[in-house]
Amino acid sequence: MSRLWKWLFIGLISFFLFACKQNKYPDPTFRYYVNDYADALMQYTERLITAQNAYLYEEYGDIQIVYATFLVEDASEIDKYDRVELFEQWAPGNKETDMGFLVILFIHEYEEDGITFQEILEVQMEPGYGLEEYLTPTEMNIMRDEYLLSDTHYGIIDMKLMQFQYELSNMLYEKVYGEPPIDYDMEEFYDDLMSAPYVQEDTGNTSLLGMLLSILSLNFLGSSFGGSWGVVIILVLLGFGGGFTFIRFKGGGGRSGGRGI
Repeated sequence: MSRLWKWLFIGLISFFLFACKQNKYPDPTFRYYVNDYADALMQYTERLITAQNAYLYEEYGDIQIVYATFLVEDASEIDKYDRVELFEQWAPGNKETDMGFLVILFIHEYEEDGITFQEILEVQMEPGYGLEEYLTPTEMNIMRDEYLLSDTHYGIIDMKLMQFQYELSNMLYEKVYGEPPIDYDMEEFYDDLMSAPYVQEDTGNTSLLGMLLSILSLNFLGSSFGGSWGVVIILVLLGFGGGFTFIRFKGGGGRSGGRGI
């Protein structure tokens, strides 16, 4: 019996070592939809994008838009990252329809007069197989250059990413589901960004209360408070605020299309 336990223990250790070795990149954060490893975004931006993209996936069941930021010293470090491999590891999108979408922002830090600044050095995107007919490489390149790599919004990364998020969401809502675009105001977003308080978040295990609140907000409160934006507001206030354990989101098991930029 002792020998059996010995071999079971060895097998278990080998399994965990193999599993750890297989993951070349870090696992997604508790938000899943926004993985800010470069610490380039403000909390309000992360929470708002997470709420919007969680609603999109939970309501329609297909598209999962996921963002990641990585800090790099120069362009040569970007070669260490493979967007297809990262997509396969995080697996955004429903595995039946393969409509995941991964956006990677490579962030560079520099100093001026003793102050540290951040800028977007490069952006890569990878759609799932199911999104290839709705989002072409040409469209992705145009959106990347216009919203993320341009000199707009005084170089504020939160502003650039949020406008990209709005435009991308509107494009997919219209093309995939025939839904009208949602109006947005970047000046209003900036005011909210600057005034939003920091909220202490519990990144631990999912609580039953938090899960029930999210289900109710998606299925009942959203229709009572003006559709998608009502749901977004409720998710931000209830699902992502203090006092409730944060719901840990995850990928739906989608596959990469291999035609990203």
